[in-house]
Order: sequence, then C-alpha cells, then structure tokens
Amino acid sequence: MGNGLFFTIGNNYNFSLLPPGTYKITGIHRALGTRTYKDIVITADQPTTLDINFIDNTKPVITAFLISDANTANKEYTTNRKVQVEMEGYDDSGTVWRYLITETPETPTVEQMLLGDENPYTSYDIHSPDDGQKALYAWVMDGSNNISIGSSVTILLDTATTLTIDTITSPTYINYQTMGGQKEEGALIDVNCSTAAIGAVNYPSETTWSVVLSDLNLGNNEITVISTDQYNNQNKGLPDTCNSQRKCFRLLPA
Repeated sequence: MGNGLFFTIGNNYNFSLLPPGTYKITGIHRALGTRTYKDIVITADQPTTLDINFIDNTKPVITAFLISDANTANKEYTTNRKVQVEMEGYDDSGTVWRYLITETPETPTVEQMLLGDENPYTSYDIHSPDDGQKALYAWVMDGSNNISIGSSVTILLDTATTLTIDTITSPTYINYQTMGGQKEEGALIDVNCSTAAIGAVNYPSETTWSVVLSDLNLGNNEITVISTDQYNNQNKGLPDTCNSQRKCFRLLPA
C-alpha cells in the first residue's frame, strides 16, 4: 500500500471484550500519523471477531492557485518566464503529500506527482517555447496516491518585441532622408542621431513606422532606433558601420 492509508482492526480482535456502546476507530496513516475515521457500534450480539479495512479514496483538492509577474505582481501578463506562484491544497487526512505544476491539462501519473514538491510552489519557470498566452495547471496528491482534479490559470508571456528597419539609400548626396520599418502593434519608436535633425515618428499603420532625418552632416550619420512595447520590452536597432546599407547614412559632398 506504499505510504497510503490502510489499516486493519481485529485480525481476530475479540470485540466481546468490549461492552455494548459506540466506539471511534482510529487508523494509522503511514505517512501522516494517527487519525480518527468513524464510529462503530458494538451490540450484545456482535461477533466475537471482526476484521475491518479502510482505504482512502477521497481526492485532495486545490484550494488556491494564482500566478503573477515576479517583479510587478501583475496577474494578467509577465515579461519573465519565471513567475510567482501562490498555491494551496487540502486533503481530509490533514496533509497534502505532493504538489505539482504542469503545462498540459492531462492528469499526471503517480510517478510524475512524486517528482513534484512536498511544499506548495512559490515560483515556476514556464518551459513552453515562444511568447503568448500560457496555461499552467496545479495538482496535489495525498499519501494514498489520490490525485486532485487540476486547477488552471493563464497568463500572457511577453518577453520581447519586434523591430525591423528597412534598407536605406547610402551613400547619398541628399541631406534629408526618410527611414522606417516594422514594429509590434502598440509599440512606440524612438530614433536617435547626434548628427542630424529628427522629425516626429509617424505610424502609417499599427505595425509600421517612419521618420524623416534632415540636416545630415557630411560623412557618417549613425542612427539608433529603439522599439518599446506596452509591456516595456525593448528592441534596439544599434548602429551599423557605414559600409552596410542599414541604419547609417553616409552623406557625400554635392
């Protein structure tokens, strides 16, 4: 029976030694100690011997399961794969034997549950690839290997933002140029260049951006583009050397 609840009273236990009345039967839980389970009534015509076996078939339950961003405590989204966890379970035996978090809705096996923790999780690393909505499932198991029904929560994982910069014309004889590219919906673009005047960034669509640079200096004009999404993830278009055709205007003399 492993660590489960199983006990026997009266392998040839002589109940005739007990006067009629009501008695509580106390079993030994091998993992958790003693516990009173039920009453038994002894009557005058009670058999002199009686074997009584009890097996625990009651599932434990998840009583609390919440996940949030470890830095901001936001429960809607996180920018970090390691999330904060609040988790509680209950079993009628008094103690939960194992806690486990998975990323699939299938009930774990006993062997998988045994790989979990003896204490409630306080953090969890999301393993599934890519960003997006992530569902996590909580499970508990008691000492009799009964496994709870799963409890699930979802959180949006957003660890990065996209940014592209269209190829520019360089070298050039024209001291004002337009550049642009692609971005994540809702992201804001910041353009920096110490050797040119930078106009306001325009957003022709929810996922595109453009900006006009004027008064370019003769020689190299290196530009840095930074995209910041609504979750404060940033993507920086760092300056290339002016031998490339991106992010650097080389202005030639007229």
